[in-house]
Amino acid sequence: MSTGILARLAALLLSWAPLLSAQTAAIAGRVHVIGDTAAWLADVEITLEPGGHATRSDSSGGFRLSGLAAGEHVLRLRRLGVEPAMQRVMLAAGQSLQLTVALQPTAERMATITVSGQQVTYPARFADPYKRLARGTGRYFTRERIDSLGVLQVLDVLALVPGARVTDRGVEFARCRELSNDQKVQVWVDGNRWTKYNFTRTGDGSDESQNPTSSRHHAVEGGNGNNIDAATVLKDITVASIQLMEVYVGPSKIPGEYLDDACAVILIWTK
Repeated sequence: MSTGILARLAALLLSWAPLLSAQTAAIAGRVHVIGDTAAWLADVEITLEPGGHATRSDSSGGFRLSGLAAGEHVLRLRRLGVEPAMQRVMLAAGQSLQLTVALQPTAERMATITVSGQQVTYPARFADPYKRLARGTGRYFTRERIDSLGVLQVLDVLALVPGARVTDRGVEFARCRELSNDQKVQVWVDGNRWTKYNFTRTGDGSDESQNPTSSRHHAVEGGNGNNIDAATVLKDITVASIQLMEVYVGPSKIPGEYLDDACAVILIWTK
């Protein structure tokens, strides 16, 4: 090909360049937290489909995508700590579209743990109970397992625990019958002990009255004085309110912070 022909082709391409540039579109904008237009979000991953164009927002929440084809596109935005979002946009040839996008913060920080080969996601306030579940030192009933059982009462769940016996009076544990009367079945709800036994034996042999741990409790009718035993507490708790229940059937299994004077412990964590 002669030098003259190459020169003419180059000149033709240069003459077309402004026209080709004018036919592409662009999107520019800023990203902020929903409800706070001053809280600009940096490092938001922004992609456009189709075409595979991608960028990230800068320190002031700004971004720009250029060289885009005309037509309908889907703009996707992702960042740790906010809910993913998408927005459909229609671009005309040569258009420069200006956008302001608001993203919703994630409602609650979540933690993740692997239990029996499965990944479980849970609210961070349940971190300690789910760590104990992973160690497997007690009997555990997650929300999902309770739902699968189709039970109506907490006592129906406890009836599935080896070493537990559910009667008309409540729940009994075989290990508790082997120990002294000073050790009781204790029930804790969301980290607070709800059972209350009128007297406990102290180290010097005297009787010490125990104070109630919750104003919701009432005395058991009959000959128990001001006792609030496990059966009374469990009747006040609905199955639907439970997120996780831990059951420890003997002192050797009970976590140290809940041992105290217990021969068995039921830990209930509500939604």
